[in-house]
Amino acid sequence: MYKNLVLLDTNRHKNLKINPYINMDFAKNSTLIPVLANEVALLGSAFPIVFSATPSASLVLIVSLDKESLAITPQGQWATQYVPAFFRRYPFSLGQTQEKPDEKLIMIDENSEMFSTTSGERLFDEEGKNTPTLQTAINFLMTYEEYIKQTLQMTKTILESDILEDMEISVGEGEDKRVLVTGFKVVSKDKLKELDDLTLAQWVRSGIMALIDSHLNSLEHIQTLFTLTQLRQGQGS
Repeated sequence: MYKNLVLLDTNRHKNLKINPYINMDFAKNSTLIPVLANEVALLGSAFPIVFSATPSASLVLIVSLDKESLAITPQGQWATQYVPAFFRRYPFSLGQTQEKPDEKLIMIDENSEMFSTTSGERLFDEEGKNTPTLQTAINFLMTYEEYIKQTLQMTKTILESDILEDMEISVGEGEDKRVLVTGFKVVSKDKLKELDDLTLAQWVRSGIMALIDSHLNSLEHIQTLFTLTQLRQGQGS
């Protein structure tokens, strides 16, 4: 998605302006999208949300069975009303150095078509200070970072409860079987039922149960991926 991430610099980018994105072609090759806990219900109403098979068990939105996103329309628009926060950060990002990992750096994709020196909203004013436009983008990055921490705390709790099981999306059987998407986990309904009442009560209060319910409901949209793939192939034939 990011083609040329560089540190935002007051002098180097003093004349840089930003325009709202006309399309989301920059995201068309993003097929596994990081999701925040507070987005699960919104995004899970259209596409499956699973847990990554990584030590963090982060939340991931699956939007493809191949190499191109089914959530980006041929016109370059996101297919549903709600756009993931992961994409709404673009073309900005946070960075850090090994020397000062707690100090966040503001990065930009210098090659983004959203940037221009002739049109759009300025990033810096005449005195080299952040404009409201840039400050809004920075605030969003910081808020996103906090939501990531909250999300990972919740997924860590779920992971440590040992209720996740490996899953894959495939077609065919036996020698004809072809795995389309792998490397992810889902909540086992049987293991979920075995949890003690105290744990379940705590999860209800903390919002974890709502997250799990939305996750499980979203798995119905695995079939949606197949339907959209067939439609996309039909349009291309």
